[in-house]
Amino acid sequence: MAERVVRNIENDYLMCSVCLGRYEDPRLLPCGHSFCKNCLSEHIQQTVADRDTLSFNCPIDRSQVPKPRGNLNPREWAKQFPPDTFMNNLIQAVKIHEGTTSEGDEGGIIIPSRQHYPNIPVQVQMEAPISDNGVYCENHSGRPIEFFCLACNIIGCSLCAVREHRGQSCECVTIEEAIVRFRPRIDALRRRFQSQTQRIHDVSTGDNDNDIVLQNSKELALRLIDEVESEVGQFYERTLQGIEDLKRQLFESGRVQLQDNQQLLMVMQNIEATREAFDIMCHNSTDIEFLNDLPKVESQADEYDNAILSSSRSVSSMQVEFVQNSNFLQFIRNPPPIGSVSVSSQNHLPVGRVNETRNGNFNTNRRQATNIINRTRPVSRQVPTAGIRPTRTPRPQRYAGLRVQKSHEVINVKDRGEDTISWQLTGVAFVDNSIVVIDSNNQMVRKRGIAGSGEGNDTLPLEQPLCVCNMGSTSNVAITQPEKCQISVIGTSGNLNVLEVIKTHKPYEGICQMNDSKFVVSCMSGRISIDVLSRNGRVIKCIERSHLFHWPRFLTIASNGNIVVSDRDQKHVISLNQSGQVVWTYSTSVSPWGVTSDKSGKIYLCLDNNTVQVISEDGRLIQDKFVNIKEGVKTPYAISARARQVAVTEYGSSLFAANSPNVHIFTF
Repeated sequence: MAERVVRNIENDYLMCSVCLGRYEDPRLLPCGHSFCKNCLSEHIQQTVADRDTLSFNCPIDRSQVPKPRGNLNPREWAKQFPPDTFMNNLIQAVKIHEGTTSEGDEGGIIIPSRQHYPNIPVQVQMEAPISDNGVYCENHSGRPIEFFCLACNIIGCSLCAVREHRGQSCECVTIEEAIVRFRPRIDALRRRFQSQTQRIHDVSTGDNDNDIVLQNSKELALRLIDEVESEVGQFYERTLQGIEDLKRQLFESGRVQLQDNQQLLMVMQNIEATREAFDIMCHNSTDIEFLNDLPKVESQADEYDNAILSSSRSVSSMQVEFVQNSNFLQFIRNPPPIGSVSVSSQNHLPVGRVNETRNGNFNTNRRQATNIINRTRPVSRQVPTAGIRPTRTPRPQRYAGLRVQKSHEVINVKDRGEDTISWQLTGVAFVDNSIVVIDSNNQMVRKRGIAGSGEGNDTLPLEQPLCVCNMGSTSNVAITQPEKCQISVIGTSGNLNVLEVIKTHKPYEGICQMNDSKFVVSCMSGRISIDVLSRNGRVIKCIERSHLFHWPRFLTIASNGNIVVSDRDQKHVISLNQSGQVVWTYSTSVSPWGVTSDKSGKIYLCLDNNTVQVISEDGRLIQDKFVNIKEGVKTPYAISARARQVAVTEYGSSLFAANSPNVHIFTF
């Protein structure tokens, strides 16, 4: 019996969900889940890129866990979370039992006296036979305590259960069963104490989420800092653009245009005339005439060499000089402070009166709690409360931002009877009353009708598809196939069918189309670039900027004609004009994925923290959480937008591989 209980405790409470072994130095996360310190540290190091990351996902429920305070290396984060004292005490009790049974004890779970082990909580003594500890009924001498009335909350012997607890609401159960039934209340009380401790810690450190004034002021200050960061990014890009322009001017300096040099222009005209006469002489003259005229032509060529040498000497006497801007150099060498953070405090209520009322109640509760603790522990630790000064802060309305009422529809692209278990939806596009989805893992193009549209579903096998975009006002879409170096044009009216295949010279991944039918595509193999292609696949313009692009798979065309590129590795979004110059840069705290835009000027951006942001065409934040994890989207990946409607694919809940067949449609 005792061994079975120990195994149940081991399997239900003491097993780490990461290593599937007994906890070793368990650490408790704010979400209530515990893990071995080393297991938690390895998980953090595998999923967190650098120390600037603000949070990580819990391995069990994928909830966002804020990083510990301080600019620490991710490998140091795990030990900053508090130890799980409940788990440690439970492990200690089980180890004590394992030690006693190994010495030949065949009885129940032996939990040592609390005088010897005062740190072991009451809840781990559920299997101790109370009668063996000398606990007897006060009303019936000599009878051991064996039962507990759930209605009256009273313990008693068997005679008490028969005589005094016979009411309709009374329910007497054994002590062991009562402990089992109270376990949820015990766990809830433990979590409540932990929450209270955390709340006090948050108040003392200024991280109290319930202080609306503080949180609103932080949000406003953070938005202003983000704007400064965006301005710095734009300044950086403009500076690099200016440096490239200076280098181009330097390389082009000294080049002499023929129309600006009359001497070279005259020599050039004479050479052309002599060359034409020489060609005629070679074809029409007799051998004797040719031999007579050849020395004259050679003499003429010598004169031309002398004239060219004279002109080149005049050009070589030119010099190039770079004139530095002293004000700019002074600025970059001694930049002024960006700003400062000022913390102020306001108190509009008489503090003494609040303390007089609240501290009185608190001290009464403390005496009651002390009495309870003294009945269960030989030694209790008193915590002074004179320094606790609760105050009340005026609470203005929380900043609401842009709130959009929207309906939500989830489309599962899996066909009936299909046995596919792995998915990766890397592209999505609206076409009429349906969506076209790229399932790159299964090499399929899937068409699905939106609810109520009556559109039929269809599936088209296609080798190595990746991204998709609409093609103007037609119902056709263009799909990149980087491994085949081609773009396929797919017709969606009726059944899906391949209309055209455009061969390309590079393996393009992301794709969108300009208003003049040109394609804008991203290349991530070899020299990373954003290219503008003609309708037949010829490169019209190539934008190669090693300092700008690291992983620019997703891109879109804004309503003003600018190219907007999402760069996962550099954690920012870049807007370029059609000549390739940077217009603005929008930085993100986590990696961005899919990006799209609508005709109203809004740009929708998928982020790796389970949200979709809305930004304007000039790179400013409009809405921080247009879509969030509460709406069931697990890591939004690819996205498409049109008037009052957005479609989002999701990467899924797996940490290592995409695995979701769902597309979320939001209508607003």
